[in-house]
Parts: sequence; C-alpha cells; structure tokens
Amino acid sequence: MLMNIISNAVKYNKEKGVILLSYYETQVDDRHILFEFHCKDTGVGMNKEFQNHIFEPFTQETSGA
Repeated sequence: MLMNIISNAVKYNKEKGVILLSYYETQVDDRHILFEFHCKDTGVGMNKEFQNHIFEPFTQETSGA
C-alpha cells in the first residue's frame, strides 16, 4: 500500500513538485512496533468525497484538469 501511495505521488505530482515522506514510531512493546507514515505532495490531491472510497477496489478519481 505504501509503495502505491508513493508511486501515485510521483505520477500525479506537478512538474517540479515536492513529495515529503515521513514516518513516526507511535507505539512499542516487547514484540511489536507500530509506525505511522505520512505522504504529502504538491499533486492534484483527492476531494473529501473520494477519500471515503479509497479502499474500495477499482476506484480512481477523475480530474477535471
């Protein structure tokens, strides 16, 4: 999933755009570490309505640009 998000950030970013990828260690115990990843870019983005459907199969937002 992370590779898909990063590749989309590259693919749909504007020319000379910026992509910022960061991660945070949010929880640790004796057997597990939980990371939170953030990907921010200067691409076209997704509207709030589309964000409700991003985990449904075969969905893609169409851009009016």
